[in-house]
Amino acid sequence: MKKGLIKLLVPVLGLASLVGCGGNSGGSKTVTIYFRHRNSGTSSTIIDGMVKDFNASHPGIKVVNDRVSADYPKLMNQVVTELQTEDFPDLVECYPDHVERYFDFGKVQKLDDLIADPEIGFSSSDLADFEKVFLDEGKQYSMEGTFSLPLSKSTDAVYYNATALIGKTIGNANGGEPITHEYLNSLTWDELFDVLAPACKAYNESADHKDELYDSSVENSGVFYWDSDENLFVILAEQYGYGYTSVNTQTGMGELLWNNDNMKGLMKKLRAAKDNGYFGTHGSLNDYPNTVFTKRGCLFSVGSTAGYSYQSKEIAFDIGVCNVPQAPSSVEGHKKADLNQGPSVCILRHANKTQERVRAAFEFYKYMTETTNNSTWATGTGYMPVRDSAKRTNAFIRYVDETRYDDHSTQAYCGCLAMKFALESLEEGFLFSNVTFKGSATSRLQVGGLITQILTNETTPTDADINTWFNAAESATRKDMNA
Repeated sequence: MKKGLIKLLVPVLGLASLVGCGGNSGGSKTVTIYFRHRNSGTSSTIIDGMVKDFNASHPGIKVVNDRVSADYPKLMNQVVTELQTEDFPDLVECYPDHVERYFDFGKVQKLDDLIADPEIGFSSSDLADFEKVFLDEGKQYSMEGTFSLPLSKSTDAVYYNATALIGKTIGNANGGEPITHEYLNSLTWDELFDVLAPACKAYNESADHKDELYDSSVENSGVFYWDSDENLFVILAEQYGYGYTSVNTQTGMGELLWNNDNMKGLMKKLRAAKDNGYFGTHGSLNDYPNTVFTKRGCLFSVGSTAGYSYQSKEIAFDIGVCNVPQAPSSVEGHKKADLNQGPSVCILRHANKTQERVRAAFEFYKYMTETTNNSTWATGTGYMPVRDSAKRTNAFIRYVDETRYDDHSTQAYCGCLAMKFALESLEEGFLFSNVTFKGSATSRLQVGGLITQILTNETTPTDADINTWFNAAESATRKDMNA
């Protein structure tokens, strides 16, 4: 990323006013800011268009589309390295765990004053237009205040082979009646592992190869696969009410709750399902579930609603989208829950020209999430709109109109279903976020690693094995928390 010293020929107050109105009051110099993200393909093209249009309409600001080819951890690590210098971006695509890491450098901008700013901030109607759960995520930090704002939001969904399942009687699944979407959409983990998955496997084993529900000749074939080991652990802890993490509001320090017998019991349940040929994860398969799914090697593949294209690439069957399995109602403290996920953005402060660059970065974020632009982002990427008004645009209404599709095996149809499912989960209040703290990113990696380790151990783990691994994961997390 190339940055030179920005020389301004206008006073600070004049530039603040310039940024606020988006015009150039006779000055010829601009404030240059860098938007760091890792979007590619269509997403990057949309950002290119927004940057071009914004720069044309805001001559006092120049936004540089600072795209890097990296995954989220690499993006975070690159920013952490740059924060040790003055050569770091202004607006950064991030997860809350990343922001907690950036706090170490004292350069994360608190956003509350910008949000309330009379020139460039959000009006009360603007704030009411944003989805509350998305805005609230930006406040769930170890420090009080708002430190991130929503951009790309999604959740996990189950993609299933509708051609193989819907209308078919499969053993005693659904009480011996034909399988329906409603049945699949209301699955509990007990129903999945004790009834549906065994019935599907037994059906497959008794059928001729051409009549199999899923193709047993495909490598890693099975019934139900989950993409993210980390997400799975966090979601199970929330659904069953067994505890994941919390933050001490007095000290801001994180508290680990997940090293408990109940969560260890769920891990043993997952291992038993894996041994029976019902279940697997990305970590245990050493492959992406959608790769197996699109080859008809499994019936169910869990992944992000924004990742629908991976679940529907060159498929030769009709696809369906439904809710992830839930904790059974017999579990005390259970709740219907799915993870609020997808990146947000934060603003980083520079030592030089701090106010001007911060305000310019906020103004560009506001532009990206303006109703029409937010609708364009949602329909182009598959991420949920972060503003309610974006859902009422003609383009978005058309996007989620499934009656437009005669062919139910296309990516476009799959994207429509995934978006509708995500919005239903949002509107029904099922999405949750975890509070973050120093070490929370390590906590996620460690619990995901636990699932992988438990599912891939050469022999069925003993209670002593699981205790040892949980304790080691907790120790590794606490080391990072206390670093």
